[in-house]
Order: sequence, then C-alpha cells, then structure tokens
Amino acid sequence: MSSLKPESLPYFRELVQIRPILSIHQSARRGKQVFSHGCCNDTTRIVAALTGLEQVGGFYTYPNFTREQKKELSIQHIEHAWNHDKDRGLYIDLTLCQFDEYPKIAIIEPSSGILMPNAKLTKKQNEMELEGVVRVIEFLNHST
Repeated sequence: MSSLKPESLPYFRELVQIRPILSIHQSARRGKQVFSHGCCNDTTRIVAALTGLEQVGGFYTYPNFTREQKKELSIQHIEHAWNHDKDRGLYIDLTLCQFDEYPKIAIIEPSSGILMPNAKLTKKQNEMELEGVVRVIEFLNHST
C-alpha cells in the first residue's frame, strides 16, 4: 500500500464518483454478484477511458499467505487487472478488495509485490472486447 494521501491524486474524486456507478453496472450485468468480484477487466477499461490511467494485466499474488498455505490451497496467484499511474509510479485498483481487506480504491506501490504485471496479460487486457463498457463510459462522461 502507499503512504500517499489518496485525496491528493488529481483523478481521485472521479474514482470516488464512478465507483458506485460501476457497482450498479456490474450488479445489472451479473445479477446479485458483489461489485469487485470478477469485474476487474471492465473496471480497469472504464477507469482508463475516464482518467487516462494505463491498463495493466497480471496477477494478484496473495501476499498474506505463506508459501505452505499457498501450496496447501493450490494457489500461487490469480489473473487480475488494474490501472497504472505512470507519472506517479502507482497502481490504482478499484477491485482489489475482492481478495482481502483492501480499501475500495486501493493505491499500491509496485514494489509491494501485491500485484505482478505480465506483458502478455496486459496486451490481452488492452485488446479485450468488453460487453457494455462503451455504454457505461458514455453514461459516465455525461454524468460526471
């Protein structure tokens, strides 16, 4: 996590405004599923379109599990997507809270090892066709 105050980021207010709308979008699309579970691709694409932050594909690394726990549970990491503030060297993730007790708008230092970028998954994320994302972006552009 970052010691930076989230409110100091120029796009933070936008993220606060759009997160509830993203939650409604995902609930409508997937039924009663809780926002953040299984919607990192859509969320990352929408945040990129509205803020200019880069999209990143990679892995969440389960940093709170020991090597033995990961082996016992047969997990090492899981595919995930988030945004990158290249100017400030930060990862911004609105869906990280699906994995553990993270803030709704997580600001992560890349050196933390929590998120591990992967070039192939980043390419896949940037080329992905995402159902309904264009409509949500258009709606958000008119409402923010």
